[in-house]
Amino acid sequence: MRKINGFIFASLLLLMMVIQGCATTEPVPDPPSPLVESEPESLPEPLPESPEPDEDEVFVLTDEIFKETFVDIEGLIKDLNAIIRSEDFETWKTYLTPEYIDTYSDQEKLFELSQLPLLKQSGIRLRSLQDYFYYVVVPSRSQARLDDLVFEDAKHLKAYMIINGRRQILYFLEKRDDAWKIGI
Repeated sequence: MRKINGFIFASLLLLMMVIQGCATTEPVPDPPSPLVESEPESLPEPLPESPEPDEDEVFVLTDEIFKETFVDIEGLIKDLNAIIRSEDFETWKTYLTPEYIDTYSDQEKLFELSQLPLLKQSGIRLRSLQDYFYYVVVPSRSQARLDDLVFEDAKHLKAYMIINGRRQILYFLEKRDDAWKIGI
């Protein structure tokens, strides 16, 4: 009880010091004196008109856009599932951005992925984008379903699937030439 009383006393003392520190005894400065009449200052030059904002800068996600895009992406994922299940590498490749193709064709990236426990235990060494498709994409994406979307902007979004109660990214998607592509 004595410690509590000491704590309360110290808190009250601190509070009083803060309140006293806030009070000021300095006089309030007089308002500035009116300006002596002089020639009127010139008005500032009008700012040049700014160009129209880029489409991405003014993107506003509405319920309608979300629902429409969700339906579109859900259809895309169903199409991708069929392509992946049939192991149609050439068609799957048409759904990829050039950056995705470059990244997953890179020998360093493929070596890094080959070190993943499941691939390493199976003795799989990825050497090409096609290997990546057969050994990583086919087993992991053929039964994908869309559970959620997160928009970064009008042309970039993340598609999620909930697995064991956790949101997992299925695809980073990028809109190019009015078509959604798998990006990075």
